[in-house]
Amino acid sequence: MNEADKKKFSLDTSIQKIEKNLNKATEALAKNEGHTKELRDLIGTQKGFAKKELMKVLKKSEAHIEELQDHVKQGTVVLNEKKD
Repeated sequence: MNEADKKKFSLDTSIQKIEKNLNKATEALAKNEGHTKELRDLIGTQKGFAKKELMKVLKKSEAHIEELQDHVKQGTVVLNEKKD
């Protein structure tokens, strides 16, 4: 295998890993968005201390969703750069 073939192989491997990571992050994002929606629905039925505690959980959940969205966005940029 010559140097050009090694570079091509390395690039192809890198692209595959990034795509796999993006797929997992996208799946996690969808699950977390679903859980957050369920949490919002549950909060609507609660009062007092329980509602306050659930609001804290919701805030953390929303922050996690933002992190996942950022991860997917950055990963997509890297993937597109590698493919070009």
